[in-house]
Amino acid sequence: MNYKSFTQIVILGSSTFVPFMQLTANNRREVIEDLLDIRIFSTMNSVIKDKIRALREDIKVYELKKESLLEKVSMQENFIEELENRAKQNVSDKEIKIGNLLVEENDWMGINETNNMQLVSLQKKIEGYAGSAEKLRTLGNLKGKISNKVSTITKEHKFFTQNTVCPT
Repeated sequence: MNYKSFTQIVILGSSTFVPFMQLTANNRREVIEDLLDIRIFSTMNSVIKDKIRALREDIKVYELKKESLLEKVSMQENFIEELENRAKQNVSDKEIKIGNLLVEENDWMGINETNNMQLVSLQKKIEGYAGSAEKLRTLGNLKGKISNKVSTITKEHKFFTQNTVCPT
């Protein structure tokens, strides 16, 4: 029996005596544990309190780790979303560019068709002029002959206009 229990049970009339119900909760527990010889529960209680304190600290650490991991997950999700948005933007930009290039291709194909039609018409005109080189040569020969005759006739005309007497 400890001193407090002894004084509470044996020395009731003493000046250090404090009525049981006026004792603090810890002192009342000690008295009852001494009387019933159940100190093991206080020991178990302190061990359990220590374990609870350690577990609460572990819980706090794990909560911080959890928050950190949740932040990392959130950052990764934001990064993935940003990459997806960029990819979608790139795809839409490329589709617009493809559409513009198709329109430009159609324009150039139309211009090409127009040029081909002009080429065909010009080729037909060239075919019309194909024999003209030969004609030009023959006409050049005729021009030369005509020039010779004109010059001969001009000489004769000059002779006859200047001479009144026949030389023969």
